[in-house]
Amino acid sequence: MNLSITAGVVDGVCVVRVTGDVDFATAGQLRDALLASAAGGHPVVVDLSGVTFLDAAGLSALVAGRKATGGRLSVVGATGVAHRILILTGLFSP
Repeated sequence: MNLSITAGVVDGVCVVRVTGDVDFATAGQLRDALLASAAGGHPVVVDLSGVTFLDAAGLSALVAGRKATGGRLSVVGATGVAHRILILTGLFSP
C-alpha cells in the first residue's frame, strides 16, 4: 500500500494525517512531513488511524518529529500493529 500524508493547521495545531504502510521504503516521507510541520512552530498531532503497518523506520520518523517539535508532538488514532508497537516501545503513551 502506498503512503499518503496530509497536513494542515486547525485551531493552532498542525494535524498530520497518515494513511498506508510506514516502513523502510516510506518512513522518509513521514519524517520529511513531520520536520516540515515542526518548522511551522505549532504543536503537531499525528493521526495514525489510517496506518496499516509501522516498523522501526516509522518509529524513527516519529521520534525525529518529536525532537523537532521540542516534544510538542502527539500521536493519536493508532490501531493494530502500530498501536502495539507504540505501546511496547514506550515511546508514546496510550
